[in-house]
Amino acid sequence: MDEFGAEKLPADPEAYQELLKRWGLDDDTLGITKLRADLEHSEAAVPGDIGASGEAEVEQDAEPESSVEPVDEAENQSADTDADQSDPQVASEDADADVGLDFLDDADQSVAAAEVSRADRKQRRRWLRRSLLALGVVLALLLGTAGFYLVVGLQALQGIKRDPGLMPTDDGYQTVPAAIDGPLNFLLMGSDSRNPDERGRSDTLMIAHLNASRDTLYLISLPRDMYVDIPGHGKNKINAAYAFGGPRLTVKTVQNIIGARIDHTAMIDFEGFVGLTTDVGGVTVFNEIESTNLGFNFPRGDITISGEEALAYVRQRYNLPHGDFDRAARQRLVVKALILKLLKPATVANPATFNAVATKLGGYLTVDSKLTNELIWNLATDLNIKSARDIRQIQAPIARSATIKGSSVLIVNEERMAALAKAIRDDNLEAYWTQYGAD
Repeated sequence: MDEFGAEKLPADPEAYQELLKRWGLDDDTLGITKLRADLEHSEAAVPGDIGASGEAEVEQDAEPESSVEPVDEAENQSADTDADQSDPQVASEDADADVGLDFLDDADQSVAAAEVSRADRKQRRRWLRRSLLALGVVLALLLGTAGFYLVVGLQALQGIKRDPGLMPTDDGYQTVPAAIDGPLNFLLMGSDSRNPDERGRSDTLMIAHLNASRDTLYLISLPRDMYVDIPGHGKNKINAAYAFGGPRLTVKTVQNIIGARIDHTAMIDFEGFVGLTTDVGGVTVFNEIESTNLGFNFPRGDITISGEEALAYVRQRYNLPHGDFDRAARQRLVVKALILKLLKPATVANPATFNAVATKLGGYLTVDSKLTNELIWNLATDLNIKSARDIRQIQAPIARSATIKGSSVLIVNEERMAALAKAIRDDNLEAYWTQYGAD
């Protein structure tokens, strides 16, 4: 294990190439091919091989030492010149090393032999050797870094829990072939139960719609108090579906609302949420409404939150003017900020951060069994989200609030919901978002 906790790279070159192949990478995409070509070109310019010491080994067929231009007095006093004078063989090798290096000179070779001093030639040879060594170091670092990310990434994927019980198997939507190149619908669920023996209710419910071109992600909040039809249980708040039948019934309920297939499901618990925001060094969001919750103060404006503070921020619904709507808006803000933070080069390129996030991800994330490692990798490599503008936020349309059987509920705007459902099915959420925005 190395300092980041990742396994060492396979020593067998064939095993390493197999690892690259498994992840859809090769020397071209990693930039290694170009480095090797540069290295080979530089090596070809120097007669002989570059040995372990970095010195050029040349054939002893160069012009005699007497043809070398005399050096000036200052150079005669240098350590290198003293060594050459005390050892005729070294002096001969220094003269011979210039054979074949005429591509470094601008003038004709015959003119260069008369005008270029021995000191200049030695300096150029030293520069060439150092350049070749630097290329070798860069190549080794690139291979090592790529290997680290490959190993840690593979370990992270293997560590994600997969549960075949997250998706229903007895409805018409799941019999439809899964989309490969088309749009994808993910259902993100967060349980409010901290006791592993309790099912709890779905505290956070969100559809993540990734369009077919993979350049825009739509986060659609479904407020927990939405009054909807729950298959087999009649009308109730949408978060009751999780209490009645777990993730499967929740997926069924959402599919009936949008009239489209949910392709994959991901569950994250509160402890996982806390861990993720901490590992990425916090997330920054613009807080519209000043509030205080669980001992934390959230002023209006940009705030950076993590850990328990982030949890308190997305949990709050009381003392906010729009209650559950403001709560859902905060959840979308933080999820968006997390995605953008994870996509930032500064986050991904930091081995310690990458290792912390990747190795802990499986501990608090559970996905359906069809969301395989290969599919996750393909989605990650196809993703073309570049900025905050590429992540749209949408609130499921609500007509009004009401009290039914003594419980406060949210009545759905059926006309607008039908338009939203159609936009999801047609992969045309951009038009819906343009017309209605986040509300």
